[in-house]
Amino acid sequence: MTDSIISRLPKWRLEEAEKWIAGKAGLVQDNADIALEAQDGLDDIDERVLASEPDSDYSIRFCAGDLVADDLPITCACLIVAGNLRVKGVMYSDMMVEEGALIVLGDVEVGRCVSRGMHTVICGNLRAGHVATNSLNDLAFSVGGNVEAESFAEFGEYVEIHGKLKVDKLISDANTIDARGGREARIVIESSSNTPADQLAALLKKEVIKTSTFDGETYTYIDGDAYMDCLRQNTSPFL
Repeated sequence: MTDSIISRLPKWRLEEAEKWIAGKAGLVQDNADIALEAQDGLDDIDERVLASEPDSDYSIRFCAGDLVADDLPITCACLIVAGNLRVKGVMYSDMMVEEGALIVLGDVEVGRCVSRGMHTVICGNLRAGHVATNSLNDLAFSVGGNVEAESFAEFGEYVEIHGKLKVDKLISDANTIDARGGREARIVIESSSNTPADQLAALLKKEVIKTSTFDGETYTYIDGDAYMDCLRQNTSPFL
C-alpha cells in the first residue's frame, strides 16, 4: 500500500468503531451510525483478496486527535477523525468500496471537498472553498453545525445541515438541500437542466456544461462528474 497520512493511522474493527462513536456525534448521531453500518463485512474480507489488491485499503482508520493535510485522498473504506480536520487543498473520496465513509467529530476546514459515493458526517461546522457531492441519491452529506463556503453543489445526494448554510453559489441539481438554520446564497441554481443556457455559460467553464437532445428538445445542464473532476484537480469550475 502506498504510504500516506491515512495508511499510517491505526486500523479499527467495526465493533470497536461502533462502540466508540456511540453517543458522541450529537445531532448527526443517526447518520454516523448508518455510515458505520455500511462498513459491515470489512472485517471478514478474505486475506487472499487483500493480498491480490495491495493498493486497496478495506479498513476503518482512526485519528485520535486533529488531522491536518495539504491534500487528502480518502483511500480507506472509512475514516474517523476524533478532532478537527483541516485540508489546505483538495479532499476527495478515493476508496475501493461501494459505500465509503468520513466521520469527523469536530469542525472541518477544506479548500475543495469532493464527496463521491461516500457517507459524509461532520459533527461540527464546515468551512470550505468549494464543495461537491454525489452518491446517485443513495447516501447523505450531514453537518451538525453551520456550513460556510464559496460554493456548494449536490448532483444526487441528500444534504442535511442542522445549522445555517451560507454560500456564494448554491447548486441543487437533484434534491432539496435541507438547511434547518436557514440558507443564504447570492446565486442559486435549482436543476441545471431547467436553467437558461446563457445563465450557465456566464457562470461556469465550458468543460463542465453539456447538452443533450430528448424528444426533439435540446437541454443544457451541468455535468456533475466533470464538475467534480475539476475540483479534484484542484481547479475551479467557475469562470
